[in-house]
Amino acid sequence: TRDRGKLAVMAKGALRAKSSILSLSQPMLEGDYLFSMGKTFAYIHEGKIIKDHYKLKNDFRAMVAGTFILEVLDKSLEYGQVNTKMYDLVDKTLSQLEEGFSKTLINAFLIKGLTFLGYRPMIGKKSKFIGNSTRYFDPKSGIIEYGLKAGKGRIIQEEDLDYIEKILYNPLDDLPGPNTC
Repeated sequence: TRDRGKLAVMAKGALRAKSSILSLSQPMLEGDYLFSMGKTFAYIHEGKIIKDHYKLKNDFRAMVAGTFILEVLDKSLEYGQVNTKMYDLVDKTLSQLEEGFSKTLINAFLIKGLTFLGYRPMIGKKSKFIGNSTRYFDPKSGIIEYGLKAGKGRIIQEEDLDYIEKILYNPLDDLPGPNTC
């Protein structure tokens, strides 16, 4: 949830033929729920659907991408951990996916999501004293910088760095081309 963080939820009786909460227990659904807290689970009693992301469920690639996004979110947060930026990013990404699948959108989710979780890549600026124009990515420190010794990092192309910067510094609505990777 946006306010309470990750919760373990039980929709008791949702699989019964005349269940009133069956529709509330669907994946990729945003809803407003009335629930009670048990020892280990929150139990849904009733609720209303806010966004059902129905278009995602009719496009296989978008549905797989949406499931991937929710899996990344699930593995990234502890129970009870509140991260409103991640919640808003997931909400916005799922809404954008309804407009059509895009590799750039998935990359943007991953890069922005890692940033919101505290793993922002540190992009070093070119020093006027270093003549080498090759940039390197050091996987141990996450720093992209000029002039690392060979074998200490991986070369990163300028266009890749521009792509990362565009994703980091622009909203999801203003991403570079739909399948630019």
